[in-house]
Amino acid sequence: MIRFFDKFMNRLEDLDFIEVAWNRKWTEAGDFSVRLAAQDWNQHVKFVKNTGRPETGIVQKTVYEVTAQGTFATISGFFAEKALDGVALHSDENVNEKDGTVIFGLFANINTSALGQYSRTGGSHEIPPSIVGQVWGDYDAKWMPELVYSFKAGTGAATTLYDACALYGMSFNVELAPPYKNNVDWVEEWMRKIEEPHFLYKVKPTSGRDLRANVFFGTGWGDVSKIEYVYDDSAVIPIIEIRQTMDETGFQNEEYITDERGNTKSMIREFYIDENNRPKDLDLYPKKIIQGSVSGIELKVANESVIREQMRNQGKLEMLNHWRQEIINVDVLQNTFYYLENYNLGDICTIVLDDIEQMFAARIVEVKEVHRKNAIEVQLVMGTPYKQKYVALNI
Repeated sequence: MIRFFDKFMNRLEDLDFIEVAWNRKWTEAGDFSVRLAAQDWNQHVKFVKNTGRPETGIVQKTVYEVTAQGTFATISGFFAEKALDGVALHSDENVNEKDGTVIFGLFANINTSALGQYSRTGGSHEIPPSIVGQVWGDYDAKWMPELVYSFKAGTGAATTLYDACALYGMSFNVELAPPYKNNVDWVEEWMRKIEEPHFLYKVKPTSGRDLRANVFFGTGWGDVSKIEYVYDDSAVIPIIEIRQTMDETGFQNEEYITDERGNTKSMIREFYIDENNRPKDLDLYPKKIIQGSVSGIELKVANESVIREQMRNQGKLEMLNHWRQEIINVDVLQNTFYYLENYNLGDICTIVLDDIEQMFAARIVEVKEVHRKNAIEVQLVMGTPYKQKYVALNI
């Protein structure tokens, strides 16, 4: 059920819409749109929710159309997770911890209070915090068991958090909640200055389930109208070499280079290799060389192990941009297995292609919903599929 709210998060009357597109995503913020007759539009709508889904849509764009068929309005926007990209990380931070709750260090890094304090002391202009009601993580939730990641200054908080969570098969949602009471004085001051309603953007992690032995999509199960499988290894790179110039000499397997001023410098190399990520059926092993960007730590011998670990992590993230593309799109029917009841965004399920006798396990990374009157269409976009042993099932 599509529900509409004003800017104070007060529930409004239901609208007689023509179509609602609700696009949920696992590794980036999703989006939505609502199309309806212009006369049915309520201009007080600011937030949109979809029963059974955790996302909150924020109305950001309105388009009016006058056509031969009538006058229509289309409203659209991103889900609340996207708002976190308006908060850029203000400093580099390298994290290599066995306890994943250090992810709260990320929230300390992006917390708008830190930006506000800097702006109030570092210049002649007072700059309001990006999110006046503040952003924070859910302390009671279960985060990743460890965290090895390099946070980079200037990167949007949502992008960084999606990337860090993806390394551990996780994602996150944002709940708009009442702001904390007894904020620091300068936050309270901005909340008084800005008269719009204030919300705490509360970040909650989410983990998909492994349902590959329980949920199947295929014509034999009667739960699909279309399956599209795409394989593309045209841009794959199995070997990433990372080179980092150091502040001193004495590293293991170091090399010496001369800079533009004639000074001798030490350079070290690290590699991130995945031999499975190469062109299929060819004896090719493409390699890419990137410059290391280790920061937030002195580039000295005493820190060598940490430096090399961060270089390998940089290589791992770079390889994600050159991974072979295997994509499965599934137009599902609500039969045998039911959306939200049997499976959800982030779950790993099994796709059966009987015609070519193939079975794959893959994570649901996007759910495209289209709502019309009392009908709903659902298309699933699966992440990288992993081949399973094909078994002909008589069902």
